[in-house]
Amino acid sequence: MNFTLEAAVIAAIIAAVTSLITVWLQKRGEKWLYNFKINAQHKHDQQIKIKDSIAKNKIQLINAAEELNHRLWNLISNYDKGWHKVNGNYGQDEKYYFNSFVFRLTNFLWWSRKADLDLEYFDTTIAEDSDLYYVKYVRFFTLTMCQTTLFDEMDYDTEYAEDHFFKHILEDEIASFTGNNNSISYSYYLTNLQ
Repeated sequence: MNFTLEAAVIAAIIAAVTSLITVWLQKRGEKWLYNFKINAQHKHDQQIKIKDSIAKNKIQLINAAEELNHRLWNLISNYDKGWHKVNGNYGQDEKYYFNSFVFRLTNFLWWSRKADLDLEYFDTTIAEDSDLYYVKYVRFFTLTMCQTTLFDEMDYDTEYAEDHFFKHILEDEIASFTGNNNSISYSYYLTNLQ
């Protein structure tokens, strides 16, 4: 009888310890699973929002980049004709080439900046690789226009924006290039040219 009592006590202790361990593991597992689910859902939601934001601006940015690219190739081909030289005369009629070049550059920078601002409130660090390349691409151009490291090997005074832009001034100029939160047309640009 003593042996049966000892076996019952040992079985009760093992059952109690097993129950406590099971409850403890279950609570920890549920907490871990809940945190994992929340993090996975957040990451998924952010990736969806990033993709939606990219889709909203991508075509317009590509079109603006393509127009600027064609103008840059045209400038290289026709550089010797001097169409790009204005000598301080920025009038509409006389300087179509220059004005349309400025329009295309500003339009491209505007779409880049808009795409960047639309992504501002999303966690782009968890974006998929292809989306992250796009994010870096849209941020690259505005920054490049403001970098003075391009002139490191030259005698260039970085205190004056002659061949580069100061970042905040460029952003203000780009921001003024808008109509109802959309890029303006070339005809609108010409009518407001100062």
